Amino acid sequence: MGSSFKNLHIRANPENVDSISETIKQFYYTNGFIDGKNKKDSDHIIAIIAEDGNQWISCYRNDKDAGFGPDLNLLSLISYAYSCYAVGVFVYDSDYILLLLYYKGKMIDSFSNDKYFWGPDYEGYGCCEGDSKKWECISKNKEKLDDIWKKKKVVFVEDEILQPVADLIGLNYEKCVYNHSDLAKKQDVKFLYFQRKKTKQYDLRLTLQREFYLSKEKPSTF
Repeated sequence: MGSSFKNLHIRANPENVDSISETIKQFYYTNGFIDGKNKKDSDHIIAIIAEDGNQWISCYRNDKDAGFGPDLNLLSLISYAYSCYAVGVFVYDSDYILLLLYYKGKMIDSFSNDKYFWGPDYEGYGCCEGDSKKWECISKNKEKLDDIWKKKKVVFVEDEILQPVADLIGLNYEKCVYNHSDLAKKQDVKFLYFQRKKTKQYDLRLTLQREFYLSKEKPSTF
């Protein structure tokens, strides 16, 4: 079985990590969340890594109720707030990859080896063909990037597509394949915990669900 993961990478000075963390907090606060106390009680967890001497700040999102898909809102927000480039990395089962390039809040390019895999919303991810000219701002070699975009059917997309792309844009490949269990072991990670704010409607829904299950007839025993 292959690997599945998703992460975001912001091309910014590592000194901006605290400021970016605050931006992410405000994003969650305005979308009905409050600060969580710990991992166990949180609905959404954001992990952030910034390394000295590296021009990319990496973010990893783990939440209980989201499906596997692009974090378009965070990509757009951060790239807009800091007028910077941001790259979204999405890999499923080592078979499918989606790369999104954002600048100043807008998607400027995308690549996937199979855009239809990502469901009916794939049109929102752009043409997914990869335009190396639009990556020249962060890529070291346009011709090599063109060769990568031609790859569609590969054994492991992270090895044959993601790693060479990461090398060309100066992104540490290891940071592209981290998952939350890996991050828990690292000391240089900043974690943000968020809980969904419990409104009257939220509490009512929980009450109705509880009453429904309590009202169901218990199975007879023999």
